[in-house]
Amino acid sequence: MPASAVFKVLHALVTVALLVVVIGFVWLTGGDAKADDVYQGSHQVSPDLWLYTTKNSSGNATVPIVYRYYLSQQLSGSPDQITKVLHDQMPFLTGTGSISAITRDGDRVAVAYSGRVYSLDPTATYENAGKPVTVQLTYNIQ
Repeated sequence: MPASAVFKVLHALVTVALLVVVIGFVWLTGGDAKADDVYQGSHQVSPDLWLYTTKNSSGNATVPIVYRYYLSQQLSGSPDQITKVLHDQMPFLTGTGSISAITRDGDRVAVAYSGRVYSLDPTATYENAGKPVTVQLTYNIQ
């Protein structure tokens, strides 16, 4: 068998093997990150603004517990129903720590947080009486 034919066959086998590895990686890691979230609690920030927290502890011993924090109008229903509503919203803060204080002054919300931060946003939008409300977020992270 000529050397060029052997090289072509080996090249094709390596290419197929790499393709299988990439597809397997995408398939295993491409799931919904919020699928295992459970309702943790809520706190009234102002008359029309509530802080909601979900917890995801599905990572096992080597992956830390992740908390997602949402701002919303008051939500009613069971914890599972509230979690489903929050699943469709974007958390303004995701991390392994906790919020120790949150206050609102007009369209500004101040958040005191301690712990590792995975993501945070400078604004949060929620619905109040059918109208979108956007608040500016300021953070004190320790």
